[in-house]
Amino acid sequence: MQTPRSLPGRWHSRCLAVGVVLWGVAALAQPAPTDGTSGATLSRTLVIPHDRELEVRLRSVQTALKNSDRVVAAQVLAELLSLSAPAVVQVGSVYRDCQFEAERILRQGPPELREAFRRDTEVRAAEEVRVARENGELAGLLAVAQRYPLTPAANGALLSLMEQFYDLGRFDAVVACGRRLIESQPDPVATARDYPLA
Repeated sequence: MQTPRSLPGRWHSRCLAVGVVLWGVAALAQPAPTDGTSGATLSRTLVIPHDRELEVRLRSVQTALKNSDRVVAAQVLAELLSLSAPAVVQVGSVYRDCQFEAERILRQGPPELREAFRRDTEVRAAEEVRVARENGELAGLLAVAQRYPLTPAANGALLSLMEQFYDLGRFDAVVACGRRLIESQPDPVATARDYPLA
């Protein structure tokens, strides 16, 4: 049988335990710290090496462009754009940001950079388009358009997608592919005149 003198002590211990648990939950609910250099949200315990490697390679593109080494810049951009998306993109991953930035550099860079990129990728891109068309793979054509932007292969893949989606009655997808075709070009206005969607 518990004595009256033992009850306050046990009640105090229980309150203390509940307080510790609530403090732990509140600490876990706080936002994760960010990397001041990249703005990417990082894990509390580790930095994803893959993300850091992507950022390093993206910076190497900018360095190569400053040194007028467009061949190296084009090769690294091709590597970045050809990376397959992970099955699950973790929260805070810079994978998509690096992909968007690589395409932006290619689109807004000098024409010589796009020409070097086209020469570096045209054989692989043409083969992937051929295989995707033979197998009727819509996903394969879309992958080509994403991996090799601003190239004849990517434009051909998007036009093929527009035709196939039109035949399937997927007019929303036709417009989406046409919009991507236009927006991914160095001169979207001129491209819109060549490939009107209206």
